[in-house]
Amino acid sequence: MLNTLSARQLDAIGITNWDPVEAYDRTDRLFNLFFKVLKEGRAAVVDGEVVQVDADWFLERWLRASLAEVPASSRATAIDSTDVETSGRLHGELAEADLDGLPEVNGVGEEGPGPKRPATRKRPVRVLGVGPDGRNIYTKDSDARAGHRSATNSRSAGEYVGYELHLGVQIRDTEWSDGIERLNLGPDVPPVITMASLVPAGSRRDDAVVPKLIDAKERWLEVDEVVWDRGYSQLRPENTTHPLNQAGIRSTFRTMDWQRTAKPFDERAILIEGHLVSAHAPDDLLEVLPMPPYGSTNGVCEEFEAPFNRLARWALQRHAGPDADGTTRWKCPFEAGRLRSRSIPKTMRHSRSAPLVDLPEGVACCGGIVSVQPGELPYHQRFFPGTTAWRISYRRRDAVEGVNGALKGTFVNIGQKFFKVFGLAKIKLLLAFTLAAYNLETIRSFLARRAARAEEAEKPRPRKKRRKETWRDVVAIRPTTGPDPPPA
Repeated sequence: MLNTLSARQLDAIGITNWDPVEAYDRTDRLFNLFFKVLKEGRAAVVDGEVVQVDADWFLERWLRASLAEVPASSRATAIDSTDVETSGRLHGELAEADLDGLPEVNGVGEEGPGPKRPATRKRPVRVLGVGPDGRNIYTKDSDARAGHRSATNSRSAGEYVGYELHLGVQIRDTEWSDGIERLNLGPDVPPVITMASLVPAGSRRDDAVVPKLIDAKERWLEVDEVVWDRGYSQLRPENTTHPLNQAGIRSTFRTMDWQRTAKPFDERAILIEGHLVSAHAPDDLLEVLPMPPYGSTNGVCEEFEAPFNRLARWALQRHAGPDADGTTRWKCPFEAGRLRSRSIPKTMRHSRSAPLVDLPEGVACCGGIVSVQPGELPYHQRFFPGTTAWRISYRRRDAVEGVNGALKGTFVNIGQKFFKVFGLAKIKLLLAFTLAAYNLETIRSFLARRAARAEEAEKPRPRKKRRKETWRDVVAIRPTTGPDPPPA
């Protein structure tokens, strides 16, 4: 770009003695010197605080700078990941047997990695070495690792070599809700990127996201809710939901089947879908209820949500907490006003919108207040999974899917050979400019849409034309004046 400028333009920006012949060598040398400093890291004083200036700090500061003039903000974030394939050449073909990531990534939840399918390939992949993390190196890019990526509209699922980019995207807040069927979302906000973490493919997703998100909240990012998919929620709760809850960040996700199994809690409650449910709930609701298939329409979802909405009425409601140790106190749905029963006369004074149910003979109530430790509710969410309110809340995750699509074709395409450099630090350096540019374009587009809506609202509405050939015209009826007012 500098070679295209005239001598006058170069002088205007303070560049003298510029030789176009040596331009590339000079830029390459300065870039590598800058990269070396960021890779090693230096302690420096920034805004009155001692910080470690490295590639992660550089990426975060560029994101924060791009958000300086964001017109609307929220306290909710949607998280998802996308693959960034290395530009290094792969010798041979990868297979599932070549994946050497941790069990929490390549496996299913706490069940471990499980047996891998036999390799079906024409040419075995060539291993160039073993990295300091004990994983194989398959290309000249010594920081890239082998991982698995899901299918998209343009390619099928499979193995690749490169990196995994985890993004946190701003989404609308949740406001008033009855907790079951109705939920009001906050005002519209631009889907800007507030958090980014680039790690080698196959790395632990919880280590890549959770500590960075908690650290950002402690320093500068206002966030109290995370919406993510089962690629994160199926990991161990002591590395995901527990530290997030301790930091005051609640999570919304779609549970796996093995997380939905009903388990007895005590003689008064059952743990199902991550929530405490009264033991007096109907037996047909205590089974593992079917969830709607992915991509279902609202009409189909409502059919599946009907039993979940009924079950949510039987869930215990939070009475107090959490305290300093994370302990919460819960009360039964009859005391909370969610249900009414003639067996409990005082509940008949509750709102008539609460369903009237029959309790087993001899049962008067579910008991008093129940104290629960945080480790006993690892998969608890604000809204009962499967309900209408939960669906509205969870679908806010579509915003981060749109950002992934923009970074894979709509805005840029960070696929293979977009970053023609090797090394994690170098790619973070170039990624910082890309994500900051996306944020600026998103803010510009948001303001343009807002201005267009305001302009449309200010336009005068056309006056309605007078209807003709009505009975008043045909019969020639004319309005008559009323009687004269009484004399003063």
